Amino acid sequence: MLEVGIDTWIQDQLGPGEISPRDYFGVFMGRIEQIPIQQRIVNTYARLCLDFDRFIEVCCDALSVPLTPELREQLEVERTEKLTDNTKWIGNQWAGSDTAPGRYKRELKPETIDYLGRKYAGVLRRMALHDPDYADLYLENVPTG
Repeated sequence: MLEVGIDTWIQDQLGPGEISPRDYFGVFMGRIEQIPIQQRIVNTYARLCLDFDRFIEVCCDALSVPLTPELREQLEVERTEKLTDNTKWIGNQWAGSDTAPGRYKRELKPETIDYLGRKYAGVLRRMALHDPDYADLYLENVPTG
């Protein structure tokens, strides 16, 4: 069997054109958008990695759980930069792990990054609307127009 790199594998798996609306992401985004915007809470991986305190505040608000100093202290070990000190961290592997959005920029060829931006443009534009604080991250490799 011929081994291929991740860049070739991605393009072979996804093929040409934009993803189908019947794709997982389209279905998922459609379900989110059925929730009235006043009741919708979107808390993302970008916020988890880049603004952990706000991520926790949003979770507590959504769950109606008071964010006490004790709870905040218990959650401190969940920060990505502190996971190696967390004895309950499942897997206990760090090498190659995501600790912030954008890992793909170090691991994929520029043409693969552009391909993914075109392929997932619709989903990424929708995510930018739902997570405006990090819209620049979603739209970074999405063609304009």
